[in-house]
Amino acid sequence: MNRDSTIPSLLHGPDGIGGELRQYVQTHGVEAIACRLLRELDNERQKVDHQRRESRVPEHIKQWAYVLQAYCRRHRYQPPTELMELTFEALELVEQKPAADLTQRLRLPAGVRDRPGFIEASRRDGEADAAGSPLSVKALADDLGVSRDTIRRWRERPEYNARREFAAMSLRYWQQHSNE
Repeated sequence: MNRDSTIPSLLHGPDGIGGELRQYVQTHGVEAIACRLLRELDNERQKVDHQRRESRVPEHIKQWAYVLQAYCRRHRYQPPTELMELTFEALELVEQKPAADLTQRLRLPAGVRDRPGFIEASRRDGEADAAGSPLSVKALADDLGVSRDTIRRWRERPEYNARREFAAMSLRYWQQHSNE
């Protein structure tokens, strides 16, 4: 599927989707269109990799991702996995690397290579605090398979301590109210 094929142009109706385009989506299906676009994007990226240039998502793929999302929303249709993957790719998102403003709002660790390890360590520390027996740096490092220096650096970060305190508070609250 490329710009020169028989795909209708992105005509705009009152809901952002023109009649001809709506008919095309209904005929071919959101899933099938998203799959074709993902294959096209993969082919584009392979060409770019061979030419040693930066990979960019073609504009028409971004537009299609938007149109298919709008179509699903308008018709109260659950977006298929392929469309969600296409949207993720079209927005050039990177797993485990949210936008800086989102990182700050959610108090996620910025600049931490092992974000899942960071979150797991803070949770385990919080649980140990709630139980009244804090974990040693060595014990936590050995459990998670990271260095002691990594645990020490994480424990110095405000985000880590906030998550640790929240985990301890949540566990204490749950224990207190589950006995009632």
